[in-house]
Order: sequence, then structure tokens, then C-alpha cells
Amino acid sequence: MGSTRKNGSIVGGIFKFLGIFLAVIAVLVIAAYCFLRFSLGIDIFDVKNKIDLLNQPVDESKIITETYSDEDAVNGFNVLFGTNSVYSNNGEEYVFDLDEFIVAPVAANVKLTDEQFASVVNIFLNKVYSGNDKEDYAKYISLKQIQFSNFKVNGTKTSVDIKFVSKIDFEKIKENMLADERGLVDFITGFIPDNLFITSNFTVSVDSTNVATYNIQSKSVILNQLSQQQSTETLQLLSKIAGNGILAENLNNTFASVLFGNQENKGFLDVLNGFSHFTFESDGTNIYICIINE
Repeated sequence: MGSTRKNGSIVGGIFKFLGIFLAVIAVLVIAAYCFLRFSLGIDIFDVKNKIDLLNQPVDESKIITETYSDEDAVNGFNVLFGTNSVYSNNGEEYVFDLDEFIVAPVAANVKLTDEQFASVVNIFLNKVYSGNDKEDYAKYISLKQIQFSNFKVNGTKTSVDIKFVSKIDFEKIKENMLADERGLVDFITGFIPDNLFITSNFTVSVDSTNVATYNIQSKSVILNQLSQQQSTETLQLLSKIAGNGILAENLNNTFASVLFGNQENKGFLDVLNGFSHFTFESDGTNIYICIINE
């Protein structure tokens, strides 16, 4: 898949997935078994089993293996802009300056570790792409990890495997659902897990002969601590009920667009003042994303 960066919603696809997921739960509870079984070829008990799997307890430490900190964000913004004026430690409080972020030009040809990249993207999503009740990223979703691995150079192409872990807070969504309604809605929310961890695994490759595009190779999407097979089957089932493509490839493309943008959506890198293109480098110990300002 080749992608270029255009205008659009940075996380619209993620909220679309949330809506589909909640709609499937409603179908599970209120649809007739015979309709699902004979009209759509779906076993409602299979759906319930998948939802039960997602409701199993989760050990967050086994999902998030590489954490980041506010200090990583300070260092990351310092590398990006050559100053701490965008995000800095003011006593015991970390302060983000949106006005400075908008006008600050990216320093020439900087490189960030995966922890620094994850931390600055997280600050951006929480401080910039928030405040809209309908699509408030910070209210429902948190970026937990971005991890680079398997750095390769093959001719003019450079590739890196990316592990993108996000946490969806369904507990807050359920609170909103229950605010004004009872009865059936109360019953439906009992089937929705409080949290859903989505581990998105994909390979990003960039070609030095065409820096305006990048390519995504989808690997897998893991839900909570399910196996890859269980996760794939669950996504296929959700997609079949919803009549919409929410398979691993679609989700991986969505999360990649949050970072890098694509033909429809503007990503994090697109909003950086002076950003030209990106690539990856490795010093044998760390893998870096290189953000080019030309």
C-alpha cells in the first residue's frame, strides 16, 4: 500500500471502529438468533464467546513492554524544535504550549527514538486533537506504546516493524450510554469490556527515490491478550456482523495514518511546521525515525 499525506481527520477511522464495536454488542443482545444464524450465517453463541474472551482480565504489563515518560516528551520536543518551549517542566507540572507548537519550525534532519516519538505523538493527540465531545481522543483512547524493531535496508528501501499499542476506555463510553437511559441499555453495557487493548503490528517501508510516499505491510492486530488466531477470528466476526471492513489490515492502515498520514488523513508528522519527509536509521543499538526538514 502506498500512501501520501493529505487533509482529513487524524483518528476518524478509530472512532468508526468504536461505533462498529458497540453496534455489534447491541446486535448480540437484541437480534434474533435465527436471523443471525440463517440470514447472515452467524452463530450468536460464537459472538458471545468472543465477547467473553474480551472481558477476561488483562495484565497490562504483558501488553505494554516499552513504556515512555514525560521526560521522553520533553527530550523529544527538544530534539524536534531545538528548544523546550513547546513542552517543558514547570516545577512539578508539565506544560504544553499549543501556540508555540503551531509556529515552531522543525530543526533540520532530527531523529527520535521510539520512546520519544511515542511520547510526543501522545502529547499531540491529548493536547491538540481533543475537546470535541464526539471525537475526543484523550477522553476515550490513550497511546500506550510505539516500538521500532527489525530495521532493514534493501537497496533504496528502508523498513522498520512498528508495534502500536492503544487502550480504549469503554468504561467512559458506558457511563455516557447510561447517563440518560436504563433498561435495555443497562443490560447491553454489561457485555461491553471496560477496556480494550489493541496491539497493531505493521511494517513501514520508505524508498529514498520517492520520499513523498511510504508503504504499509499489515502483519497482525492483537486484542487484549488473545492469541493472534483468536484476535483475527474476532475481528472477522465483528466485520461480518457490521458489514464493514474492520479487519487487521484496515486497523493497521488507520493507526499508521495517525502517525504518518495517508491520501485521506493528515497524520502527526503533517502538522509539523517545515516537515518534508521521514525515514529510519539505526546505530546498531537504537532505531530512530528521522524527520527531514527541507
